[in-house]
Amino acid sequence: MTTREKLAISTVVVLLAGVVFLEYTREIRERAALEATVKLEDARLQQLSDEFNQREQELTRQLAAMERDLARAQKSPQEAIKILPAYLPPMPQPVATKPSSLPSTLHDEGQKPAEDVVIPAADVPALTAHEIECKECTTKLTACTQQVSNLEQQNDVIKKERDAALRTVKGGSFWRRTIHAIKIVAISVGIGVAIGRGL
Repeated sequence: MTTREKLAISTVVVLLAGVVFLEYTREIRERAALEATVKLEDARLQQLSDEFNQREQELTRQLAAMERDLARAQKSPQEAIKILPAYLPPMPQPVATKPSSLPSTLHDEGQKPAEDVVIPAADVPALTAHEIECKECTTKLTACTQQVSNLEQQNDVIKKERDAALRTVKGGSFWRRTIHAIKIVAISVGIGVAIGRGL
């Protein structure tokens, strides 16, 4: 083998080694950057998940308290009137009871006379506004529930894309890495054969 052939082979080997080294360092940098980003995003996702769980626990506690109030309110009008202010906006005048306007013959014998609940006329605008706000909240809740469902589906898609990106940065799937390695070997062999025959 002549000096020229040795020099050509050395040059090709150095070029291949340089390309491999540059690709390797680029891949290491990209992988490190992606893994750092994924760690930050995972930490943020965990924080959001913890906050969501805390809100869910608080919601469960509040709903249980409302269920208890509902059970108490169904016992008697007096109990309902005691509980009502907690669920209504501040009223100009309090809701009260008065003896029923039904004839006394309609009451069951041996029972306490029935009472009517009296809502003062001054309270009607506040009650109407409160009822409208409740309906608005119900409509918004329905929309938010649908949005949460959509966001959960988007989150699943993003997680799959992230996992695919991580696989790609790490060289892809087993078959993809194998095919890539075979291509590199084939190209190297081809270059070696070309150099051997051409020189």
